[in-house]
Amino acid sequence: MRLTLKGYRAAWRVRGVRDRRRSYLILALLFLSSGLILTPLSYFLLRSTVFTALGSSLLILSAVLLALSPGLPRLPEEAGVLMVETSMRNISRLIEELGLRSKALYLPSRLSGELPLALIPLRSNPEPPIIRRSLPNRLIVKYGDEAWEMGLLIETPGTMASKLFEKPEEATASTLESSLSTLLVNLLGLVDGVRVSIEGDRSIVELLNPRIELEEELRVKLVLGSPLASTVAQLMAECLNKSIIIEEEEQREGKLLIRMRIIGE
Repeated sequence: MRLTLKGYRAAWRVRGVRDRRRSYLILALLFLSSGLILTPLSYFLLRSTVFTALGSSLLILSAVLLALSPGLPRLPEEAGVLMVETSMRNISRLIEELGLRSKALYLPSRLSGELPLALIPLRSNPEPPIIRRSLPNRLIVKYGDEAWEMGLLIETPGTMASKLFEKPEEATASTLESSLSTLLVNLLGLVDGVRVSIEGDRSIVELLNPRIELEEELRVKLVLGSPLASTVAQLMAECLNKSIIIEEEEQREGKLLIRMRIIGE
């Protein structure tokens, strides 16, 4: 329980520091622009020592604010691991009990309500379903016109992580790599590095030195993927605004390769 409370406190602290950092940056830019205008104007045109000194002071203050602007703090590694593992184990109980085997389809929030969620079809199919309209915010949902097109709509570790995730304005391989690195490396401390590549409807994410893995083989890994793969797939779906399915994971020495398929128009 102590780790859980610690994780929540750290999460709230991150949000507060993030807001403070933005305030520092806004003030710094305001002082910088004012100083750049006031200093030469006062010195060359007004010939005023007082206003020249004021402009110089604004420039100095802007530099100080930029220097004081704090980076995002890093959550204790145990808190990040605990958050992901606990979420996966809770989902695992449900999947094991129902005997589900279909691969999860990771949905962006526009297709699953307010938060990005994962859809697990109750019936196995060779091809993943294509979701074109927003699903109702329920555990058991009907995602197609056929009677058998039913599934579970569940939260994943990526759903929780999305609350701390800064979604890039434009989803490209480089912006996704930067945003995922900020969360997984700097904030949660779950990996040492992230590399992202996107070609057509396929994406490969490489995680360097992953620090989390479920100890035993559970069916949840066949359905949702590993904890880190599940987190990455959910965040990628939200950023790309398209559904994603994990096709394959490959564990190599010091790295985890996640191959995903992007589904949707």
